[in-house]
Amino acid sequence: MAVVGASDRPGSIGQAVFANLLASSFQGKLFPVNLNHKVVGGMPAVASVRQIDEPVDLAVVVTAIRSLPAVVKDCGKKGVKAVLLAKEFSDSEQLEQELINEAQSIARHFGVRILGPNVLGLMRPVAGFNASNYSGKVRPGNLALVSESSALCAAMLDWADSKEIGFSSVISLGGALDVGFGEILDYLVADNATQGILLHVHHIHDARRFMSALRAAARTKPVVVIKSGRFENDASGLTHASNLVASGDAFDAALARAGVLRVSSIAQLFTAAKVLAANYRVGGRRLAIVTNGFGPGMLAADSAIDYGVELARLSEGTVKLLDSVLPRNWSHGNPLDIIGDASPMRFRTAVKACVDDPGVDGVMVIFTPQAGTDHLTTAQLMIGLQRETTKPLFLSWLGDAKVSESHELFSKAKCAHFRAPEYGIEVFSHLADYQRNQQLLLQTPGPLEGRRNDPDVNTARKVMDAALAEGRTVLSERESKQVLAAFHIPVNPTTLARTADQAVKQAAKIGYPVVLKIDSPDIIYKSDVGGVELNISNEETLRTAFDAIVSRTRQARPEARIDGCRCSPCASAASRAS
Repeated sequence: MAVVGASDRPGSIGQAVFANLLASSFQGKLFPVNLNHKVVGGMPAVASVRQIDEPVDLAVVVTAIRSLPAVVKDCGKKGVKAVLLAKEFSDSEQLEQELINEAQSIARHFGVRILGPNVLGLMRPVAGFNASNYSGKVRPGNLALVSESSALCAAMLDWADSKEIGFSSVISLGGALDVGFGEILDYLVADNATQGILLHVHHIHDARRFMSALRAAARTKPVVVIKSGRFENDASGLTHASNLVASGDAFDAALARAGVLRVSSIAQLFTAAKVLAANYRVGGRRLAIVTNGFGPGMLAADSAIDYGVELARLSEGTVKLLDSVLPRNWSHGNPLDIIGDASPMRFRTAVKACVDDPGVDGVMVIFTPQAGTDHLTTAQLMIGLQRETTKPLFLSWLGDAKVSESHELFSKAKCAHFRAPEYGIEVFSHLADYQRNQQLLLQTPGPLEGRRNDPDVNTARKVMDAALAEGRTVLSERESKQVLAAFHIPVNPTTLARTADQAVKQAAKIGYPVVLKIDSPDIIYKSDVGGVELNISNEETLRTAFDAIVSRTRQARPEARIDGCRCSPCASAASRAS
């Protein structure tokens, strides 16, 4: 491996990366490359990669951007097959972007693959490899972390270390100039050291490759995704409407169909991944709550409702069994309040009854230290019970000093335990979501019934050719629906009204309520210009809406061509998004 820009200068990225490689247990050969120094870190340095006598597999580049094309060219001539750009470059400066594009063109010519730019680096903790500028500790483990943001990646690594979470691989994608999510996921699927995959996604450059690799990965290993950019605005180069497509319901639906779990915070990301990688699974969303405190039990039930978790309905047989062994004043329902002085065996009996009930998918056990209770023995019995069943137990021993021994015991036994019940219920809801998404992943369309109609390719081609002749690369909604209809894909019917009178006639034919949308080949996102009116229920409202839409659009986009408004029947919210 060569480090181009390796340095002894304190505070430089070149020093940080080279020092990390020297300090790690990397078994390969390391070659510092520095144009101005013959010795770096006590090792002989060369001025160019081409001056290295031995073969080089990977070059880590930390030099200034002005040298990037020349460095990549040297790597290509040397036969280096991969380059890691560990230097931060701005993609907003035109000159820098031109240099990056030139370097990318040279890399393609020589068959050199590029990871980056703007990456934290590449780490393989299970192999003692650290080609990054990260200064903290990274533990080896069975989770792989892939992130587009080097800053977020560093923050997640620091958070993970404090929680004693380790990694098989840490891959910072940065700008994803060349190597992207798809290829990395393909590698991680075949990696025996990786039991779970964590992804931070901001922008997807190759959606088809991403989704294909994601589906393949999710079939064999749990994949948890956190996505940033849900609230981007025009300053980031994305309109509100386009951002909805990238980050809203469509993205969630795609991930669900791929068998992947999406979370919304870093803490959820690691917690869900740890539980999934430890092979915790649930068969549904039905949760039983067992506690020796009425208040904590009711608060836990409230949390379950908030997270969309179903409180399990105990079978008659289970209730009858519990009636025979529990105090007469137990709650006789879910949550199961087994009374404050619950002994370890009472806890075990109640939890075992819930586990054996076919209508229960998981059990939340809440212990409160009260007179007559034994937190440590109860904890030991729960650990033993978890080993006997495939249904997960979520353990929450409330308090701190009084139950600290139990917390330590749970950690050593690698049980799912939580300081507060709501955290355990949140994890249960993630497991239920994951189980549902895995079922969606395995769904396949049923066979087509009857004769299959051939698509009207000529009609579709005429629509696209007409758009191309006008210099457009994006079809209008009306044109898009014509293409879809040519392939016999059901669409919400729509007609063009050039005047308010025409819109009234079309609405009378369709039937109220209707939707009006501006029709313009120059405007893709109608809502951005106020070009949409929903739930129009009568002629008077229709005429007012038609004039208002046209007026707002002309004011917002005076240069745009306006053909009129499209009138269509009012459909579901999902259909309106089309």
